[in-house]
Amino acid sequence: MIIAVSASLLLESAPAARQSTEYEPTLVSHYSDSTRRGRPYAKDPSIIRFGNRYLMYYSIPPADGQKQGAEGFQTGWAIGIAESRDLKRWRKVGEVLPVQAVERNGIAAPGAIVIRGRVHLFYQNYGNGRRDAINHAVSSDGLTFVRNTSNPVFRPVDAPWSAGRAIDAEPFAHKGKLLLYYATRDPDMKVQKIGVAQAPLHSTFDRDSWTNLSKEGPALTPVLDWERNCVEAPRVRTH
Repeated sequence: MIIAVSASLLLESAPAARQSTEYEPTLVSHYSDSTRRGRPYAKDPSIIRFGNRYLMYYSIPPADGQKQGAEGFQTGWAIGIAESRDLKRWRKVGEVLPVQAVERNGIAAPGAIVIRGRVHLFYQNYGNGRRDAINHAVSSDGLTFVRNTSNPVFRPVDAPWSAGRAIDAEPFAHKGKLLLYYATRDPDMKVQKIGVAQAPLHSTFDRDSWTNLSKEGPALTPVLDWERNCVEAPRVRTH
């Protein structure tokens, strides 16, 4: 099942009122990050269980007045890390900052997965228009990451229905493969769609590991009235 997630809120169903059958969400957890701008701003959450805690990776914006691509670009768009023991109380424990030249304009929209005891983080470089692409890094502690030297590891450059852009990575292990769902746009950069690529689960996930399964067409395209011209930020679960 693919769902779009747009807020760092965890919801559960509340008992219905006696006279009503309407869904009434109850907030069970709330987290945001005020460290960059002095006011709450966090989006694109990806949560994993790692050891005896949960780790949440999320996008954080540049500090106010920070110019994209300026000298000292490490303070541009970046990835925050928070931890929790119960999925209710969260505290910030780190950041993943841009360090590679391809990350100069910032990084965002993380998708995390645990494979063979290590955290693999897939995320987009930022602010490059059609050339936005998926990067990869790996960590033994969930906090300190080593970049893939072949970054960016994936763009759908072989798909004529796509502008070649890839953002909003969602990794998902399935039958010995790592599926990588991504959002992209049509050649006119007007309609956002979702595609999927795959790599062997035992691979290093570098640029040569990936096969674009959506070469001939998207996995998901907006068709419902409320989707308008955009589907994005896929989240995949077994059901």
